Amino acid sequence: TVKAKLITEAFYGMKSRESYFVGCSTGGRQGLAEAQRFPDDYDGIVAGAPAINWTHLLVSGVALGLSTLKDPESYIPASKLPAIQQASVAACDLTDGIKDGLVSDPRVCRFDPSVLVCASGDTPACLTPKQTAALKQIYDGTSFGGRMIDPGRLPGVERGWGGFITGASAGRSIGYTYGTDYMKYFVFGDPQWDYRTWDFARDLARVDADQKNRSVMDTWDPDLKRFRDRGGKLIAYHGWGDDAISPLSTINYFKMVVEKTTGGPKAADARAPEDDRFRQAAQKAGGFMRLFMVPGMNHCGGGPGPTTFDAVTALSNWVERKQAPDSLLGAHVMNGMTDLTRPLCPYPQVAHYSGQGDVRDAANFSCTN
Repeated sequence: TVKAKLITEAFYGMKSRESYFVGCSTGGRQGLAEAQRFPDDYDGIVAGAPAINWTHLLVSGVALGLSTLKDPESYIPASKLPAIQQASVAACDLTDGIKDGLVSDPRVCRFDPSVLVCASGDTPACLTPKQTAALKQIYDGTSFGGRMIDPGRLPGVERGWGGFITGASAGRSIGYTYGTDYMKYFVFGDPQWDYRTWDFARDLARVDADQKNRSVMDTWDPDLKRFRDRGGKLIAYHGWGDDAISPLSTINYFKMVVEKTTGGPKAADARAPEDDRFRQAAQKAGGFMRLFMVPGMNHCGGGPGPTTFDAVTALSNWVERKQAPDSLLGAHVMNGMTDLTRPLCPYPQVAHYSGQGDVRDAANFSCTN
């Protein structure tokens, strides 16, 4: 960043007026690293689906292998994902009071995967008991000794899990590969290390003690006061259906930032309902950071929800015109045609249907607490 600014100044003969960082996934993590470690670099940052607690996310990749691969009969092939999504949406679609094929807030969904257990024979439309148990573990997340290591994935967009959860075939998921490669080359220094030897009591402690890597790779520091105090603005977003990084981790981080920068209530778990004290503190933190949760979106895009939106223009308006984004207009585009629009609201606000008009038209929704 420092060198790029010098190059830009040399080429144009003047310093840049504003500087912006835009990234998603690892790019989202890099954006948070900038805000935390180098708060003077950028006037505004868009951090999408940030891989915040990177090392624990990689631990969850090992856990994914243990739950779906250690016993080969537990593996869930990609061919079964459409049936899982159909069942989860059927169970959860109406939790927001409207039937639109989207799960607006999967945390309030009570989907039980056991409804998919095969009655007779194994087909793409059902799950075996071992596959059902593995799916429950994916939803529950990775925990040990009563401590949540990495939150689970959420129901509603399972059709898009083919990259990070199931892979094209057993052992080919990106989440599993990232996790096992990190352990092989960063933690244990052994290319022959076998994930099946993983022991939580022993090996998690080794991961946590590895401060050399964690200090660089993790961006879990909620103290953004220096970034806030020099006028920086941060837009974070995350898809509720993200298969690579649990959206709950970003909500947890946002709650920590709210607590740290406002003196608000102690950050509660992301699954806990919000109270008025948190809403007031979040509104105060909204002077420099806002989080937008996107229903029906997978990792950084894709899915049946309003996955196209312009966070960059919203950020520049916030920085340059002092116009904070009260919502982002999200759209779902299929074959070049927009077939759904929906306001994306600053967390913890949600898009509330007016009760009249097309449920696929943003004009019939407003952001409310």
